[in-house]
Amino acid sequence: MNHLRAVPDRPARAVLYLRQSTHREESISLELQETAGREYCIRRGYDVVAVEADPGISGRTWQRPAVLRTMAMVEARDADVIVVWKWSRLSRSRRDWAVAVDKIEAAGGRLESSTEPVDTTTSTGRFTRGMLAELAAFESERIGDTWRETHARRRKLGLPHNGSPRLGYAYDPASKSYAPDPETAPIVRELYNRYAAGEGLATLAKWTRDLGIESPRTRKPWTHRGIAYMLDGGWPAGFMYVHDPDCTEPPRSGGDCPNRVHVQGSHEPIITEDVWHAYQAARAQRTTLAPRLHNAVSALSGAVFCFACDYRMALHRGKNQTPRFRCANKQCTMPVNIAYPKVEDAIRAWLPTVADLVAQAADAQPATGAAAAIERARYARQITELERTLTQLTIDHAQRLVPSSAYTAARDQLLTEQRAASAAMDALDRATRALGGYAASAAGLVTGWDVMTSAGISRVLRELCVATVSRVPGVRGATVVVRGAWER
Repeated sequence: MNHLRAVPDRPARAVLYLRQSTHREESISLELQETAGREYCIRRGYDVVAVEADPGISGRTWQRPAVLRTMAMVEARDADVIVVWKWSRLSRSRRDWAVAVDKIEAAGGRLESSTEPVDTTTSTGRFTRGMLAELAAFESERIGDTWRETHARRRKLGLPHNGSPRLGYAYDPASKSYAPDPETAPIVRELYNRYAAGEGLATLAKWTRDLGIESPRTRKPWTHRGIAYMLDGGWPAGFMYVHDPDCTEPPRSGGDCPNRVHVQGSHEPIITEDVWHAYQAARAQRTTLAPRLHNAVSALSGAVFCFACDYRMALHRGKNQTPRFRCANKQCTMPVNIAYPKVEDAIRAWLPTVADLVAQAADAQPATGAAAAIERARYARQITELERTLTQLTIDHAQRLVPSSAYTAARDQLLTEQRAASAAMDALDRATRALGGYAASAAGLVTGWDVMTSAGISRVLRELCVATVSRVPGVRGATVVVRGAWER
């Protein structure tokens, strides 16, 4: 019987896949891995056709450029075998590992380790390889558990996960604490104030680049995404932006869980609570705002609507023609267009009447008119009386004049009534302030229209009024009706 194996026409084509771990204790240099892989290929008679490396990328994620290229080479039959330094270099995820091995073998390829030689052509070899992969996944999970425990402890102390540099702060390695940096803290405050005032992220990034300010983490110029990440994190407001400890979703391979929350940190804030809330409000508003309105080029952008379909009208500027607003809804049953100056004249004629209109609205609505003061006084008396009753109840309970069960029920009822009265009084105050704010905004536009920027006017108008354009069928021309925001 002939026991000799047929000699292949060509040597097996091998691609070396290298991955340097992000965990310091397991970070083996790429050079060492490549040397071991090449020596292994020489012993086996393989022809190394490519070397792919993912430096400093976790094995828990499959979104690694080099490993994807390596798999593509095997699936395209451009390589016959993938050689890794250890089995764990391919992946530390059980699912990703199983899927990858299945794809390699389905494509007629092989996966081999240069330092953990196992004959995977036998059932014992495949079992051994599986156990080694399982040990790698276990070690990855153990490290993850340790870091989660460490992060939870630091979070309770109001400390970040690490001492990475942060714009606006100086880090003291000895005390492992952050303190406001007198040189860069004013820049961070200015970033928050400018965004809340209407400037966009791209504009803020350009401002920092013009000043020569680099990201302290990357040592590269700021981008609009980097500015957004830094401002959203809330660190300058005294917060840490962390994974929600109450999140019950399973960990995601290769990405952070979207369930993140702001928790109080132990460091000193460099912006006020009002500035933080103003930034959050502006951020929330812009996420629902059309991109072209973030920095409007027209004073009336976003404030003009079609009466027939209630769609926002778009401004068209033809060459050597008067700019015109046109309905942007292609499905509109009665599309309308109107010259820009006609809409502007209507709005500017309406602005001086806002104070009187607001006063009339206040008189017509008990919640915001003359009766508002009486209502507010009534709620104030109610809150005071409830507070007095609650105090007396607490004294009687302390003197054992009222049983604990009766005290608890009465206390909860009194607190509920007190919260309801406070909420009603706050609603009155907000309504009164809102109407006063409309009048003030209109007055500011009347005096500043010719000196304000188009973006500034547009921003105020969108909060102040709606200009509705309509036309009568068969009649030439369109009409403009301006309504205050309080009339919606």
